[in-house]
Amino acid sequence: MLAALAAPADDTVRSELSVFFAEPLLGALATRLDQLVADGLLGRPNPDVPSRVSVVELVEVSADPSSTPTIVRVCRVDAAVIYEPVEGGGEIIVNDSVDIVAADSRLFLVNETWALSGGDPVAENNESLPCPE
Repeated sequence: MLAALAAPADDTVRSELSVFFAEPLLGALATRLDQLVADGLLGRPNPDVPSRVSVVELVEVSADPSSTPTIVRVCRVDAAVIYEPVEGGGEIIVNDSVDIVAADSRLFLVNETWALSGGDPVAENNESLPCPE
């Protein structure tokens, strides 16, 4: 995902997202990238806080994961820095907030690869969230 934030207009990067994301989340990501392009913004990793996703538990296993999702509880740390590039190589930080979310994520098996189609938050920005390092 960070590659897409770094080059939100790059069709090759966008195409690669479809390997790991499914609808409706894929459409929402495309809309977000379109907005970054329209606003002239880019994203990069936070040098102090790594973005990461940790699987906490398997909630529900689907007998047919190609048509019915498998549900996995994850803890996600979103720490990407959104910025406006300025002349001379500088940047204006637009958003550098760190969001921590525990969510029950819906995964489908598409062409032998698990694709994330969405999820339902179960807790947000709480220091007691189960986010293993």
